[in-house]
Amino acid sequence: MEVTVVDTGDVPAGTIISFHTGTIRRHAQIDKDKAIKLSYVGSSEPVRVDLMTQIGSEGFDMVPGQDVYDIIIKPNPILGMNEGVKMKFHVREAPTSVVEKQRDAAEAAFGEDHPLHPGSPSNKLQTALMMRSYLDQHDVLRQMQELLQEMVSVRPEDPIDFMIQKLSEVVRDSHSVDRDLIDGDVAGAVLQVDENKPSAEGAV
Repeated sequence: MEVTVVDTGDVPAGTIISFHTGTIRRHAQIDKDKAIKLSYVGSSEPVRVDLMTQIGSEGFDMVPGQDVYDIIIKPNPILGMNEGVKMKFHVREAPTSVVEKQRDAAEAAFGEDHPLHPGSPSNKLQTALMMRSYLDQHDVLRQMQELLQEMVSVRPEDPIDFMIQKLSEVVRDSHSVDRDLIDGDVAGAVLQVDENKPSAEGAV
C-alpha cells in the first residue's frame, strides 16, 4: 500500500514523517504529493504517525587511522538554539563472519564474475548439484515426502512430535537392518553341478 501526503500544513522544511504499524516502520522526509510505500495494513490495525524535526546537520571527513571523532552539529535556526550540539563518534570496522570474509577475499582475488567466485552462476550450480546428490544418496527427499503425506493424512495434534517419532522409527529400522547384515550367517560357496556326473541316487 501507499500513503501520499496531500497537505503538509505548516510543518517546517526538512521535517521527517514516520509511519508505525505493528512492527513495520517507514521514515521519509515529508514532501507534498510524495507517495510512501508501506506493507499491507489490515483495517483493524492502527497506524501511528510521528513528525520529527531535524535538529541540525554537519559533515566530517574520515581520517585513516583515526577512530574517534568530536563533532559540533550546528542547530536548525528555527529551534532557537544558540549553541551547537557536541557529539562524539567511535568508528570501527563492523565484525564480519568467516563466510563474509571468504566471499570478500574471493571477490578481491577473482572478481565477482569469475567461476571460482562463491556467488558465480557456475559455482551456485555446482553447489546445487552437490546438495541434490547428497539428498539422493541418503534417500532424504523420498522419505520426507512420504512423511509429509502421512502427516497430512493423519493430521496429528502435534505435527512436530509426529515427525520426530516417525524419524526415530526410521533410524531404529535402519540400525536393525545393519545389525542383521553384521550378525547374519555367512552364505556358503555355491557349487557348480556337473551334469555329466551321475547322481548319488543313480549310482549302483
